Amino acid sequence: MKLSISDVANKANIKFGTSGLRGQVTDLSDEVCFAYTQAFLQSTPIKDKRVVIGHDLRPSSPRITQVCITAAEQLGFRCEYVGALPTPATPWSTLA
Repeated sequence: MKLSISDVANKANIKFGTSGLRGQVTDLSDEVCFAYTQAFLQSTPIKDKRVVIGHDLRPSSPRITQVCITAAEQLGFRCEYVGALPTPATPWSTLA
């Protein structure tokens, strides 16, 4: 999937701030999640190309998580999926 983050952001009704991506779940399409994941990873210095991905308990989270994993893997990242976690434990992080 080759997407321009600016094109996706301009047509989506979502915002990005200090707490991450915000919007109605209906606005968090696969295209939006994919583009924002790739933009985040391309702008973050992760030296060993490994990320840990988890999600909260909302029903939409497994779908969003799978799209994020696909986007990361297309950039050559190895993903460690840790499943459902308490919300404060869910940001992207690198493996130690």
